[in-house]
Amino acid sequence: MPPQLDQVIGSVYLPAGLALLLFNLSVPGLILQVAASEGVRQIIQRDLGRFFRIFPFFLPLNSFLLVLCLCLVAYVYLFPMLWLITLSEAPDAWMRAIGWALLAVSSVQDVTAPCLGIGLLCTAGSFLQYTRGSVSVTLVRVLGTSLRRQFDSAGSLFGGDLDDLIQTGIQGEPTIEKAAVLEEIRKTMERVQDDTRRQYQGYELEPLLQQFDGILMNSNNPGNDENFEDAVRALKCSLERGESRSRREKVDGPLTIESIRRLAIKAAETRSRKTVRLYLEKTRECPDILFAVGVTALKEKRLRVPQEALAKLESLAERKVFLQRNKETANLLGLLSHFCASDSRALREVAWSYLSEKRDSFKPTLLSCLHYAKGHYTDLLDWNTTDKLWSLEVELPSRMGK
Repeated sequence: MPPQLDQVIGSVYLPAGLALLLFNLSVPGLILQVAASEGVRQIIQRDLGRFFRIFPFFLPLNSFLLVLCLCLVAYVYLFPMLWLITLSEAPDAWMRAIGWALLAVSSVQDVTAPCLGIGLLCTAGSFLQYTRGSVSVTLVRVLGTSLRRQFDSAGSLFGGDLDDLIQTGIQGEPTIEKAAVLEEIRKTMERVQDDTRRQYQGYELEPLLQQFDGILMNSNNPGNDENFEDAVRALKCSLERGESRSRREKVDGPLTIESIRRLAIKAAETRSRKTVRLYLEKTRECPDILFAVGVTALKEKRLRVPQEALAKLESLAERKVFLQRNKETANLLGLLSHFCASDSRALREVAWSYLSEKRDSFKPTLLSCLHYAKGHYTDLLDWNTTDKLWSLEVELPSRMGK
Protein backbone atom coordinates (compact mmCIF):
# COMPACT_ATOMS: atom_id res chain seq x y z
CA MET A 1 0.00 0.00 0.00
CA PRO A 2 1.50 3.38 -0.95
CA PRO A 3 2.29 5.87 1.78
CA GLN A 4 -0.63 7.99 2.88
CA LEU A 5 -0.43 11.77 3.31
CA ASP A 6 -1.77 12.91 6.67
CA GLN A 7 -3.89 15.99 7.29
CA VAL A 8 -0.94 18.22 8.19
CA ILE A 9 1.03 17.44 5.02
CA GLY A 10 -2.07 17.75 2.86
CA SER A 11 -2.90 21.15 4.27
CA VAL A 12 0.46 22.43 3.04
CA TYR A 13 0.03 21.39 -0.56
CA LEU A 14 -3.53 22.50 -1.15
CA PRO A 15 -2.81 26.20 -0.53
CA ALA A 16 0.44 25.90 -2.48
CA GLY A 17 -1.37 24.32 -5.42
CA LEU A 18 -4.06 26.98 -5.41
CA ALA A 19 -1.40 29.70 -5.25
CA LEU A 20 0.38 28.20 -8.25
CA LEU A 21 -2.89 28.02 -10.19
CA LEU A 22 -3.74 31.65 -9.45
CA PHE A 23 -0.21 32.73 -10.31
CA ASN A 24 -0.37 31.09 -13.72
CA LEU A 25 -3.77 32.56 -14.45
CA SER A 26 -2.37 36.00 -13.66
CA VAL A 27 0.71 35.61 -15.90
CA PRO A 28 -0.93 37.09 -19.06
CA GLY A 29 -2.09 40.14 -17.15
CA LEU A 30 1.32 40.48 -15.52
CA ILE A 31 3.07 40.34 -18.88
CA LEU A 32 0.72 42.89 -20.41
CA GLN A 33 1.26 45.21 -17.45
CA VAL A 34 5.04 44.85 -17.17
CA ALA A 35 6.31 43.92 -20.63
CA ALA A 36 3.81 45.32 -23.13
CA SER A 37 4.04 48.92 -24.32
CA GLU A 38 1.49 51.54 -23.35
CA GLY A 39 0.02 51.53 -26.85
CA VAL A 40 -0.54 47.77 -26.77
CA ARG A 41 -2.28 47.98 -23.40
CA GLN A 42 -4.56 50.76 -24.63
CA ILE A 43 -5.52 48.77 -27.73
CA ILE A 44 -6.41 45.70 -25.65
CA GLN A 45 -8.34 47.76 -23.12
CA ARG A 46 -10.48 49.23 -25.91
CA ASP A 47 -11.43 45.74 -27.08
CA LEU A 48 -11.01 42.94 -24.52
CA GLY A 49 -11.91 40.44 -27.22
CA ARG A 50 -8.40 40.93 -28.61
CA PHE A 51 -6.95 39.75 -25.30
CA PHE A 52 -8.67 36.38 -25.67
CA ARG A 53 -7.49 36.18 -29.30
CA ILE A 54 -3.85 36.55 -28.25
CA PHE A 55 -4.27 34.37 -25.11
CA PRO A 56 -2.94 31.20 -26.87
CA PHE A 57 0.39 33.02 -27.13
CA PHE A 58 0.75 32.84 -23.34
CA LEU A 59 0.09 29.10 -22.99
CA PRO A 60 3.71 27.92 -23.60
CA LEU A 61 5.00 30.51 -21.15
CA ASN A 62 2.36 29.56 -18.56
CA SER A 63 3.27 25.89 -18.88
CA PHE A 64 6.99 26.59 -18.54
CA LEU A 65 6.57 28.77 -15.45
CA LEU A 66 4.22 26.21 -13.90
CA VAL A 67 6.82 23.46 -14.30
CA LEU A 68 9.51 25.66 -12.76
CA CYS A 69 7.29 26.51 -9.78
CA LEU A 70 6.37 22.88 -9.24
CA CYS A 71 10.03 21.89 -9.34
CA LEU A 72 10.90 24.50 -6.74
CA VAL A 73 8.01 23.52 -4.46
CA ALA A 74 8.85 19.84 -4.85
CA TYR A 75 12.46 20.53 -4.00
CA VAL A 76 11.64 22.52 -0.89
CA TYR A 77 8.69 20.50 0.51
CA LEU A 78 8.47 17.15 -1.23
CA PHE A 79 12.05 15.91 -0.84
CA PRO A 80 12.01 15.90 3.01
CA MET A 81 8.63 14.14 3.05
CA LEU A 82 9.78 11.49 0.56
CA TRP A 83 12.95 10.55 2.35
CA LEU A 84 11.15 10.30 5.69
CA ILE A 85 8.48 8.02 4.21
CA THR A 86 11.01 5.99 2.23
CA LEU A 87 13.38 5.42 5.13
CA SER A 88 10.67 4.51 7.63
CA GLU A 89 8.33 2.36 5.57
CA ALA A 90 10.20 1.14 2.49
CA PRO A 91 10.69 -2.66 2.60
CA ASP A 92 13.26 -2.85 -0.18
CA ALA A 93 16.91 -1.90 0.06
CA TRP A 94 16.91 0.03 -3.21
CA MET A 95 14.05 2.22 -1.99
CA ARG A 96 15.96 2.92 1.20
CA ALA A 97 18.98 3.86 -0.94
CA ILE A 98 16.81 6.36 -2.81
CA GLY A 99 15.70 7.74 0.53
CA TRP A 100 19.28 8.24 1.69
CA ALA A 101 20.04 10.02 -1.59
CA LEU A 102 17.06 12.33 -1.08
CA LEU A 103 18.24 12.92 2.47
CA ALA A 104 21.66 13.98 1.18
CA VAL A 105 20.09 16.40 -1.28
CA SER A 106 17.66 17.87 1.25
CA SER A 107 20.51 18.45 3.72
CA VAL A 108 21.79 21.32 1.57
CA GLN A 109 18.39 22.89 0.90
CA ASP A 110 19.18 25.94 2.99
CA VAL A 111 21.77 26.92 0.38
CA THR A 112 20.31 25.60 -2.85
CA ALA A 113 16.65 26.57 -2.39
CA PRO A 114 17.34 30.35 -2.43
CA CYS A 115 19.56 29.85 -5.49
CA LEU A 116 16.75 28.03 -7.26
CA GLY A 117 14.32 30.81 -6.33
CA ILE A 118 16.66 33.45 -7.71
CA GLY A 119 17.11 31.37 -10.85
CA LEU A 120 13.34 31.16 -11.24
CA LEU A 121 13.01 34.94 -10.94
CA CYS A 122 15.80 35.51 -13.47
CA THR A 123 14.19 33.07 -15.88
CA ALA A 124 10.83 34.80 -15.52
CA GLY A 125 12.52 38.17 -16.09
CA SER A 126 14.18 36.87 -19.24
CA PHE A 127 10.83 35.68 -20.51
CA LEU A 128 9.29 39.05 -19.78
CA GLN A 129 12.03 40.74 -21.77
CA TYR A 130 11.49 38.30 -24.64
CA THR A 131 7.74 38.73 -24.59
CA ARG A 132 7.98 42.52 -24.66
CA GLY A 133 8.25 42.34 -28.44
CA SER A 134 6.42 39.06 -28.90
CA VAL A 135 3.19 40.32 -27.35
CA SER A 136 3.20 43.33 -29.68
CA VAL A 137 3.98 41.19 -32.72
CA THR A 138 1.19 38.77 -31.80
CA LEU A 139 -1.26 41.65 -31.42
CA VAL A 140 -0.14 43.15 -34.76
CA ARG A 141 -0.78 39.81 -36.47
CA VAL A 142 -4.22 39.62 -34.89
CA LEU A 143 -5.01 43.14 -36.12
CA GLY A 144 -3.72 42.37 -39.61
CA THR A 145 -5.74 39.18 -39.87
CA SER A 146 -8.85 40.98 -38.62
CA LEU A 147 -8.29 43.78 -41.14
CA ARG A 148 -8.09 41.34 -44.05
CA ARG A 149 -11.21 39.52 -42.87
CA GLN A 150 -12.98 42.85 -42.68
CA PHE A 151 -12.05 43.57 -46.29
CA ASP A 152 -13.21 40.11 -47.37
CA SER A 153 -16.60 40.66 -45.78
CA ALA A 154 -17.20 44.40 -46.26
CA GLY A 155 -14.84 45.41 -49.07
CA SER A 156 -13.36 48.27 -47.03
CA LEU A 157 -10.21 48.80 -44.95
CA PHE A 158 -11.52 51.68 -42.85
CA GLY A 159 -12.23 50.93 -39.20
CA GLY A 160 -10.83 50.40 -35.74
CA ASP A 161 -8.49 47.57 -36.73
CA LEU A 162 -6.70 49.79 -39.23
CA ASP A 163 -6.46 52.67 -36.75
CA ASP A 164 -5.00 50.42 -34.04
CA LEU A 165 -2.59 48.78 -36.47
CA ILE A 166 -1.24 52.13 -37.67
CA GLN A 167 -1.05 53.51 -34.13
CA THR A 168 1.03 50.49 -33.11
CA GLY A 169 3.36 51.16 -36.02
CA ILE A 170 3.74 54.83 -35.12
CA GLN A 171 4.50 54.20 -31.44
CA GLY A 172 6.33 50.88 -31.78
CA GLU A 173 10.02 50.03 -31.81
CA PRO A 174 11.57 49.92 -35.31
CA THR A 175 13.04 46.43 -35.04
CA ILE A 176 9.87 44.82 -33.63
CA GLU A 177 6.53 46.58 -33.92
CA LYS A 178 7.23 48.71 -36.99
CA ALA A 179 8.64 45.74 -38.90
CA ALA A 180 5.60 43.63 -37.97
CA VAL A 181 3.15 46.40 -38.95
CA LEU A 182 4.86 46.89 -42.33
CA GLU A 183 4.67 43.15 -42.95
CA GLU A 184 0.93 43.11 -42.20
CA ILE A 185 0.41 46.12 -44.48
CA ARG A 186 2.25 44.29 -47.26
CA LYS A 187 0.09 41.19 -46.80
CA THR A 188 -3.06 43.30 -46.80
CA MET A 189 -2.05 45.10 -49.99
CA GLU A 190 -1.41 41.75 -51.67
CA ARG A 191 -4.76 40.39 -50.49
CA VAL A 192 -6.65 43.41 -51.82
CA GLN A 193 -4.94 43.44 -55.22
CA ASP A 194 -5.00 39.66 -55.73
CA ASP A 195 -8.59 39.14 -54.60
CA THR A 196 -10.39 37.26 -57.35
CA ARG A 197 -13.83 37.66 -55.79
CA ARG A 198 -13.62 41.43 -55.50
CA GLN A 199 -11.89 42.75 -58.59
CA TYR A 200 -9.31 45.37 -57.69
CA GLN A 201 -10.49 48.78 -58.92
CA GLY A 202 -7.44 50.91 -58.16
CA TYR A 203 -8.62 52.92 -55.14
CA GLU A 204 -9.02 50.42 -52.28
CA LEU A 205 -5.48 50.88 -50.89
CA GLU A 206 -5.80 54.60 -50.23
CA PRO A 207 -6.19 54.25 -46.42
CA LEU A 208 -2.98 52.17 -46.28
CA LEU A 209 -0.88 54.26 -48.66
CA GLN A 210 -1.44 57.36 -46.55
CA GLN A 211 0.11 55.81 -43.44
CA PHE A 212 3.74 55.20 -44.40
CA ASP A 213 4.82 58.74 -43.50
CA GLY A 214 3.47 58.47 -39.96
CA ILE A 215 5.01 55.06 -39.35
CA LEU A 216 8.49 55.78 -40.74
CA MET A 217 8.97 59.55 -40.49
CA ASN A 218 7.72 60.13 -36.96
CA SER A 219 10.20 62.63 -35.51
CA ASN A 220 10.00 61.07 -32.04
CA ASN A 221 10.25 57.46 -33.19
CA PRO A 222 11.47 57.17 -36.80
CA GLY A 223 11.92 53.93 -38.69
CA ASN A 224 15.33 52.36 -39.24
CA ASP A 225 17.03 51.32 -42.48
CA GLU A 226 15.30 47.95 -42.59
CA ASN A 227 11.89 49.60 -42.16
CA PHE A 228 12.54 51.97 -45.06
CA GLU A 229 13.71 49.08 -47.23
CA ASP A 230 10.67 46.95 -46.38
CA ALA A 231 8.40 49.89 -47.19
CA VAL A 232 9.83 50.60 -50.65
CA ARG A 233 9.75 46.90 -51.56
CA ALA A 234 6.08 46.66 -50.55
CA LEU A 235 5.16 49.87 -52.38
CA LYS A 236 7.05 48.90 -55.51
CA CYS A 237 5.39 45.47 -55.62
CA SER A 238 2.00 47.10 -55.14
CA LEU A 239 2.72 49.53 -57.97
CA GLU A 240 3.73 46.71 -60.30
CA ARG A 241 0.61 44.70 -59.46
CA GLY A 242 -1.51 47.78 -60.16
CA GLU A 243 0.21 48.26 -63.53
CA SER A 244 -0.42 44.64 -64.47
CA ARG A 245 -4.13 45.26 -63.88
CA SER A 246 -4.12 48.60 -65.77
CA ARG A 247 -4.93 50.47 -62.58
CA ARG A 248 -1.86 52.72 -62.32
CA GLU A 249 -3.70 55.90 -63.33
CA LYS A 250 -6.35 55.41 -60.65
CA VAL A 251 -6.05 56.76 -57.11
CA ASP A 252 -3.67 54.11 -55.75
CA GLY A 253 -1.04 54.53 -58.48
CA PRO A 254 -0.27 58.23 -57.94
CA LEU A 255 -0.52 57.79 -54.16
CA THR A 256 1.99 54.94 -54.27
CA ILE A 257 4.45 56.98 -56.33
CA GLU A 258 4.07 59.95 -54.01
CA SER A 259 4.64 57.76 -50.95
CA ILE A 260 7.82 56.37 -52.50
CA ARG A 261 8.98 59.90 -53.38
CA ARG A 262 8.56 61.18 -49.82
CA LEU A 263 10.26 58.14 -48.33
CA ALA A 264 13.10 58.39 -50.86
CA ILE A 265 13.71 62.05 -49.95
CA LYS A 266 13.74 61.19 -46.24
CA ALA A 267 16.09 58.27 -46.90
CA ALA A 268 18.46 60.59 -48.76
CA GLU A 269 18.53 62.83 -45.69
CA THR A 270 18.91 60.35 -42.86
CA ARG A 271 19.37 56.76 -43.93
CA SER A 272 22.43 54.77 -44.91
CA ARG A 273 23.88 54.74 -48.41
CA LYS A 274 22.79 51.12 -48.83
CA THR A 275 19.17 52.08 -48.20
CA VAL A 276 19.37 55.08 -50.53
CA ARG A 277 20.83 52.91 -53.28
CA LEU A 278 17.89 50.53 -52.91
CA TYR A 279 15.51 53.47 -53.43
CA LEU A 280 17.47 54.56 -56.50
CA GLU A 281 17.23 51.05 -57.88
CA LYS A 282 13.51 50.71 -57.19
CA THR A 283 12.79 54.13 -58.73
CA ARG A 284 15.08 53.90 -61.75
CA GLU A 285 11.99 54.39 -63.99
CA CYS A 286 10.82 57.50 -62.10
CA PRO A 287 12.89 60.54 -63.17
CA ASP A 288 11.12 62.91 -60.77
CA ILE A 289 12.11 60.76 -57.78
CA LEU A 290 15.69 60.31 -59.01
CA PHE A 291 15.99 64.07 -59.34
CA ALA A 292 14.54 64.67 -55.86
CA VAL A 293 16.90 62.15 -54.25
CA GLY A 294 19.91 63.63 -56.03
CA VAL A 295 19.09 67.21 -55.01
CA THR A 296 18.35 66.22 -51.40
CA ALA A 297 21.59 64.27 -51.06
CA LEU A 298 23.48 67.19 -52.60
CA LYS A 299 22.11 69.50 -49.90
CA GLU A 300 23.17 67.00 -47.25
CA LYS A 301 26.72 66.87 -48.71
CA ARG A 302 26.37 63.18 -49.50
CA LEU A 303 28.18 63.56 -52.81
CA ARG A 304 28.22 59.96 -53.97
CA VAL A 305 24.43 59.66 -53.95
CA PRO A 306 23.87 62.54 -56.43
CA GLN A 307 26.37 60.96 -58.79
CA GLU A 308 24.49 57.66 -58.66
CA ALA A 309 21.19 59.46 -59.23
CA LEU A 310 22.72 61.33 -62.18
CA ALA A 311 23.95 58.06 -63.69
CA LYS A 312 20.46 56.58 -63.56
CA LEU A 313 18.93 59.74 -65.04
CA GLU A 314 21.49 59.61 -67.86
CA SER A 315 20.60 56.00 -68.55
CA LEU A 316 16.90 56.84 -68.53
CA ALA A 317 17.23 59.88 -70.81
CA GLU A 318 19.62 58.17 -73.25
CA ARG A 319 17.42 55.19 -74.03
CA LYS A 320 16.78 56.69 -77.44
CA VAL A 321 19.45 57.84 -79.85
CA PHE A 322 18.94 61.51 -78.97
CA LEU A 323 18.14 63.43 -75.80
CA GLN A 324 14.70 64.85 -76.52
CA ARG A 325 12.41 67.48 -75.05
CA ASN A 326 10.72 65.32 -72.44
CA LYS A 327 10.43 64.82 -68.70
CA GLU A 328 13.45 62.53 -68.51
CA THR A 329 15.76 65.06 -70.15
CA ALA A 330 14.25 67.89 -68.08
CA ASN A 331 15.09 66.05 -64.82
CA LEU A 332 18.57 65.26 -66.11
CA LEU A 333 19.24 68.92 -66.92
CA GLY A 334 17.68 69.97 -63.61
CA LEU A 335 20.10 67.83 -61.61
CA LEU A 336 23.02 68.97 -63.79
CA SER A 337 22.11 72.58 -63.00
CA HIS A 338 22.41 71.81 -59.29
CA PHE A 339 25.78 70.21 -59.97
CA CYS A 340 26.93 73.37 -61.78
CA ALA A 341 25.87 75.49 -58.80
CA SER A 342 27.49 73.16 -56.25
CA ASP A 343 30.37 74.12 -53.98
CA SER A 344 32.16 70.98 -55.12
CA ARG A 345 34.50 71.68 -58.02
CA ALA A 346 34.48 67.99 -58.89
CA LEU A 347 30.71 67.96 -59.33
CA ARG A 348 30.82 71.10 -61.44
CA GLU A 349 33.38 69.50 -63.71
CA VAL A 350 31.25 66.35 -63.97
CA ALA A 351 28.28 68.42 -65.14
CA TRP A 352 30.17 70.52 -67.68
CA SER A 353 32.04 67.52 -69.03
CA TYR A 354 28.75 65.72 -69.63
CA LEU A 355 27.18 68.73 -71.35
CA SER A 356 30.24 69.21 -73.55
CA GLU A 357 30.30 65.55 -74.51
CA LYS A 358 26.55 65.27 -75.21
CA ARG A 359 26.03 68.72 -76.68
CA ASP A 360 25.15 67.42 -80.13
CA SER A 361 22.91 64.66 -78.74
CA PHE A 362 20.22 67.09 -77.61
CA LYS A 363 17.42 67.42 -80.17
CA PRO A 364 16.57 69.81 -81.56
CA THR A 365 19.24 71.69 -79.54
CA LEU A 366 20.60 71.92 -76.02
CA LEU A 367 19.09 75.38 -75.60
CA SER A 368 15.70 74.11 -76.68
CA CYS A 369 15.86 71.32 -74.12
CA LEU A 370 16.92 73.85 -71.47
CA HIS A 371 13.89 75.99 -72.26
CA TYR A 372 11.66 72.94 -71.93
CA ALA A 373 13.28 72.06 -68.57
CA LYS A 374 12.72 75.61 -67.28
CA GLY A 375 9.06 75.35 -68.21
CA HIS A 376 8.82 71.96 -66.54
CA TYR A 377 10.13 73.23 -63.19
CA THR A 378 8.16 76.45 -63.46
CA ASP A 379 4.99 74.36 -63.70
CA LEU A 380 6.13 72.50 -60.57
CA LEU A 381 6.78 75.82 -58.79
CA ASP A 382 10.37 74.73 -58.21
CA TRP A 383 11.87 78.20 -58.50
CA ASN A 384 15.22 77.12 -57.08
CA THR A 385 15.85 74.69 -59.93
CA THR A 386 14.43 77.13 -62.47
CA ASP A 387 16.90 79.79 -61.34
CA LYS A 388 19.79 77.34 -61.60
CA LEU A 389 18.74 76.40 -65.14
CA TRP A 390 18.73 80.12 -66.03
CA SER A 391 22.24 80.45 -64.59
CA LEU A 392 23.38 77.38 -66.52
CA GLU A 393 21.99 78.85 -69.75
CA VAL A 394 23.75 82.16 -69.13
CA GLU A 395 27.05 80.42 -68.46
CA LEU A 396 26.71 78.06 -71.40
CA PRO A 397 28.27 80.29 -74.13
CA SER A 398 31.38 81.00 -72.08
CA ARG A 399 31.83 77.35 -71.25
CA MET A 400 30.99 75.74 -74.56
CA GLY A 401 30.93 78.51 -77.12
CA LYS A 402 27.98 79.36 -79.33
